[in-house]
Amino acid sequence: MTSLNGRQELVSLLQYMKNTTLDNPEILVKDKRIAKLDRIVKEVKQSEEWEAVKMNILEIGMEKGMEKGQSKGQERVNLLNRLLAEQNRTEDIVRAASDPAFQKKLFKEFDI
Repeated sequence: MTSLNGRQELVSLLQYMKNTTLDNPEILVKDKRIAKLDRIVKEVKQSEEWEAVKMNILEIGMEKGMEKGQSKGQERVNLLNRLLAEQNRTEDIVRAASDPAFQKKLFKEFDI
């Protein structure tokens, strides 16, 4: 964007806004206000990048926590089923699979 009209400061500001970097060769005047704006823009960009990284770390942690919780839950159910099978309580295995309250009672019974 080159303009014969308007002050060079304004043209430089518009050039900066187009690319948000002072490295743009079309910026004619590197005014202190544009330099200050550039510092602010860089801070915001870095802050947004850090926020994205933090969110990604949080998501990964939550996924791992959910996977670990599911694994622990499966281990508990498998142990309960083995203990019930050893006692020939197959009806309780079937009932526990469809009745969460009964399953919870069995977990307490076997101290699982």
